[in-house]
Amino acid sequence: MTILFIAVLFVCGALLRVLTLRRGVRDIRYDLQFSTLTAEPGERFKLITTIENTGPLPSLFLGTTENLPYDIDLEGDGRTSVVRIIQPADKYARLDQTTYLMPHQRLTRTLGASLPVRGQYTVRSARVTGGDLLGFSQTMREESLYREIVIFPESLRPPELTKVFGSYLGEQSVRRFILEDPVLTMGFREYTGAEPMKNISWQRSLRDNRLMVKQFDYTMELTATILLNMEHAPDVADEVLERTFSLTRGVCEELESRHTSYTLITNAAAGGRSGYWSSVGDGMGRLHMNAILEGLGRSLKTHGEPLNRLLGRIGRGVQQGRAYILLTPGIPESARAALTAAKNRLGGALLVLDTTKEADEWR
Repeated sequence: MTILFIAVLFVCGALLRVLTLRRGVRDIRYDLQFSTLTAEPGERFKLITTIENTGPLPSLFLGTTENLPYDIDLEGDGRTSVVRIIQPADKYARLDQTTYLMPHQRLTRTLGASLPVRGQYTVRSARVTGGDLLGFSQTMREESLYREIVIFPESLRPPELTKVFGSYLGEQSVRRFILEDPVLTMGFREYTGAEPMKNISWQRSLRDNRLMVKQFDYTMELTATILLNMEHAPDVADEVLERTFSLTRGVCEELESRHTSYTLITNAAAGGRSGYWSSVGDGMGRLHMNAILEGLGRSLKTHGEPLNRLLGRIGRGVQQGRAYILLTPGIPESARAALTAAKNRLGGALLVLDTTKEADEWR
């Protein structure tokens, strides 16, 4: 009787093994998610893996392998192992996990994680492995993914930045009262012949039976345009380029603290599905800042257009009540003439923050 019982168990086990291997991983559903789309450098977030057996048979052995960003810091749970691999064309951290699942059972594992430096990080695929109880016989499936997280640049706001801003923005605040703003009409006055014909109000002139011109008010609020340049000499160090991104964030935060609306225009190439970003329009506040920070996080250390074309995008004349700030890792020789022309065109309203120089050299 005992021998018969053992034989039955052996046959059932062998049959279960055959059926399990035949079905492979077709009944296994897999997913991986980051708990957030964006984060600060070193900020903790969650790496969430979900694996589910939707079939009628148990999966006696299941393994998952994910290729994660090389620099990721994971809080292990005692059942995972991370191997950091460097290859000629790539480097990554391989995360291996094993488990088993009963029919219609779902398992979710959550690991704390962080990434130390600015950038756009993606997990493009994972491998799901099914097999027998000891893992001797296996079947595999590649799971296509595109999961990404963007790490913002660190903030750089040296004391010299506040000092330079105080002087520069003060000059621009005075400048906005020198010229009238053709948007804000405060009344009318009689035409003297010195005013442009386009300022004549024909409706008011007919009413008063004499030529009348619009009398404009002054600009009420100072605004700013930030230009971020990523055209640079080949020998510029990576730390200088990263400092440029960090200082750009610091400039945005400085403008936020002064309640000044600002726009950002850049020639920096960017990673991700779009492959580029160009500008973020006027605004301020948390959502506006986050849009810029995400763009900075995605930015590559290369340019999509030369600096002289970037300078050309700010228009042909100074916009009343607007300050212009250029952040750049040096001035390419090919753009020096364009920079001089831009300064002349803007009447001196362009502040250049060159990150290849010390902060006390900014003027």
